[in-house]
Amino acid sequence: MIANHKNWAVRIATLNLPANTKMPGTVGSGLVLIYLTGFCVINLLSNFYPALQVLSFASYNLLVPVIASLIALLIISRALKFFTQKDPGLICLDEVVGMLVSMCLIPINFATVLIGFLLFRFFDILKPFGIKQIEQLQGAWGVLFDDFLAGVYANLSLRLIIWLFIRVALFFE
Repeated sequence: MIANHKNWAVRIATLNLPANTKMPGTVGSGLVLIYLTGFCVINLLSNFYPALQVLSFASYNLLVPVIASLIALLIISRALKFFTQKDPGLICLDEVVGMLVSMCLIPINFATVLIGFLLFRFFDILKPFGIKQIEQLQGAWGVLFDDFLAGVYANLSLRLIIWLFIRVALFFE
């Protein structure tokens, strides 16, 4: 793989990262972390500047990761033609989708975004509970849906953490 590849699909699938990028999966999911943290800042600032409330949101629905998955599937499928590996590490658009799944229907704030990121990276790196088997699917399906499933596990784990946190807070109230 050559850095700054000319093909549009490769550039999008790799987020135009150089070929020598260390930990591209963390970089890809980290970009979503930064993006969602930006929305946390906007939500915080909207208390002082009401005009910013137009840009803020409490959470996003299932359509966001579903539409992102469909688009990513097409892009990754096209980009894979330029790689020799089955699941090139440089392709990190799948991590972006996985991180979006991690935060789907979760309240967006600094704590949930950070914990969601850490949980997603945990499941994405260790690949437990069938993620390794999903990764064996052919082509873009395997590249994308192992991260999608890691995002589902991160989402469910984050929901459990939030539920436990609320229970503990109510207990001490």
